[in-house]
Amino acid sequence: MTIFAAILMTVNLYAQAPNKMSYQAVIRNNSNALVVSQLVGMRISILQTSPNGPAVYVETQSPTTNANGLVSIEIGGGTIVSGNFSSIDWSNGPYFIQTESDPTGGTSYTITGTSQLLSVPYALHANTADSITGSITENDPVFGASVASSITSADTTYWNNKQNTLNAGSNITITGNTISATTGIITENDPVFGASVASSITSADTTYWNNKQNPLNAGSNITITGNTISATGNGIFTHYIGEVFGGGVIFHLWKDNMGVEHGLIVDITDLSTSQAWSNIDQTIIGPSAQSKWDGLSNSNAIIGQTGHSNSAALLCLNSTSGGQSDWYLPSIYDFNMLWNNSLTVARSFTQIPGATVLQPASYWSSTESDFMLAWTFNFSNGNAYNDVKYSTFYVRAVRAF
Repeated sequence: MTIFAAILMTVNLYAQAPNKMSYQAVIRNNSNALVVSQLVGMRISILQTSPNGPAVYVETQSPTTNANGLVSIEIGGGTIVSGNFSSIDWSNGPYFIQTESDPTGGTSYTITGTSQLLSVPYALHANTADSITGSITENDPVFGASVASSITSADTTYWNNKQNTLNAGSNITITGNTISATTGIITENDPVFGASVASSITSADTTYWNNKQNPLNAGSNITITGNTISATGNGIFTHYIGEVFGGGVIFHLWKDNMGVEHGLIVDITDLSTSQAWSNIDQTIIGPSAQSKWDGLSNSNAIIGQTGHSNSAALLCLNSTSGGQSDWYLPSIYDFNMLWNNSLTVARSFTQIPGATVLQPASYWSSTESDFMLAWTFNFSNGNAYNDVKYSTFYVRAVRAF
């Protein structure tokens, strides 16, 4: 029996990596036929140093394949045979993953292959620092530059004494906390005010205050209407996220280096709820269909394959929804931007007659993974997964302006 496997890529970022690793595999038997909708027994081992190295962690799982022969598991979440997944020192690699399986769901495992773990699991290493050596010298330049840094014990003595006892003088009486002048004239002298810029203010200065300011003149990209000053050029967008515009709802905006405004628009309805990525499902297209951000280029590459007859990309390119004819199948980054603003977009959909919100399900992107897999985006959790091209998922088009 053979296993075709792919490590799960997630679009979400977390402040702390979880002690689990997502793993997907397509299960085929010795006749190269898919093992579908069936319980399988799996034993997963993390090997250190080499494909034949010692196992630092072993667990078993009993997942069920889907209708496409695909199993999805989380390594670190199974039944532990030996080791501790959370205590693996990922910096002490390299590490390899060995998978063994039993298609009957038992424990008569067949070793099907060992492959090296590359970058994905080493995010777990970010949880800890390698080491700290030597002493740590604390230096606070903010405190060192403040007047508080020069306070001495003599200063605190003055604080504790607060003030010397007051003695009444000529024409002065002190009763409790009250000082009173009994006769004569008291001359007030305020050295703080005398040293300030306010002491030199004249009546001529107050004339300028009454006039407030000279009339304003509008300049480049500025308009003045009554008491309102408005910027009309760079940095100000005429559109907004969630705006119903151009046949759909705007979910992303940017400006090019000439200050011209651009945006991405999502269609208000799904074009399909069950469509394969392409009828050509075991031939790699290559870089022209593997862009993570250029969905239009990917879509054109998909339908340009020899023998192509139907695909999720063709549904989008042929759509005239909202009176527009430049729709395409979104790239995986298009979907990530849509997910980031999905709440605002969903609220706009509820105000549009006939619009349907994005479902908590997987949608095909136009980004190819390899000869057999392409990327999907799941709107129930915001994650991206790769799946076999003949699987059927939702299709929603986007366009740019």
